[in-house]
Amino acid sequence: MPGDAVLNSAESSRARRYELFLWDFDGTLAHSWPQGLQVFNEIAARRGFTPITDPQAVRRMGPREFLRQHRIRLWHIAGLVRDWQRGMAAYMSEVELFPGIPEALQTLQQAGVRHGILSSNTVDNIRCCLRSRGIEEMFEVIQSAPRLSGKGRALRRLLKERGADPARVVYIGDETRDVLAARKAGVSSGAVGWGLHPLDHLAVHAPTHLIATTDALPLLG
Repeated sequence: MPGDAVLNSAESSRARRYELFLWDFDGTLAHSWPQGLQVFNEIAARRGFTPITDPQAVRRMGPREFLRQHRIRLWHIAGLVRDWQRGMAAYMSEVELFPGIPEALQTLQQAGVRHGILSSNTVDNIRCCLRSRGIEEMFEVIQSAPRLSGKGRALRRLLKERGADPARVVYIGDETRDVLAARKAGVSSGAVGWGLHPLDHLAVHAPTHLIATTDALPLLG
């Protein structure tokens, strides 16, 4: 299997040391899929897109296939993202973190790891969720990369702003585009199996680490 498989808490010998953990938000830290699905289907009804009726099928779609299957043209994407972000704002205080995430973040922080977030969601939406869960102060930086294909560039810019050594940074996400963004930015990638794309789908893109459960996250620290 490509990458270091961090499949359970017993594989501590494979851990690498990172100083800065940068996290995707939706599908990685936050279980926002139920609310996100509802918002997307509301937008689809208004704008003539095909609604999501089979969430499991979506989990195995790449971005281009998703756009094609749901009748979304490239010029629709910017407006769709804005509408989705605005729609999600009403639900962010209800969004739950995945079980084990707060504990993993705390364990890593106690080991000297710093945390940041780079997400396609808005900073205000993310902060609302984190604040409602009492962990907002754990993150030294929260940034938005609203362009779906612009995360690699945003990661590079964030690293430059923070003066971070790319060799000591890992970007953790739940989608193939997160793995590709990390590679483009020259940092390690951690692909989690509890979000949008399943682990076998993510493994094809050779992330640095494959992470099956949240209790395996501290092994990367």
